[in-house]
Amino acid sequence: MSTEHARIDYLSFTKTAPEVYAALLAMGKAVDDSGLEKNLTELIKVRVSQINGCAFCIQYHLNVARQIGVEPVKLDLVAGWRDAGIFSAREQAALAWA
Repeated sequence: MSTEHARIDYLSFTKTAPEVYAALLAMGKAVDDSGLEKNLTELIKVRVSQINGCAFCIQYHLNVARQIGVEPVKLDLVAGWRDAGIFSAREQAALAWA
């Protein structure tokens, strides 16, 4: 088994693809400026990152979500949100949209 990790670090990501990084920042700002609750938007960003299969983004958004106080049980179960029975109707609608 290899001890190498494929996940890129933040600084390398910003330097490797600066245009992509700028676009992601702009998209994140648009989401943050939408008026939706930050807890909800980070939950969605975690789910979208899971769907995209991006380990860097999953870890990044999990860290942000923890810092802003998203319930740990919701972070633990976001991948199985349909069956978890703990997400509000609003959260379920947003997760379905994602």
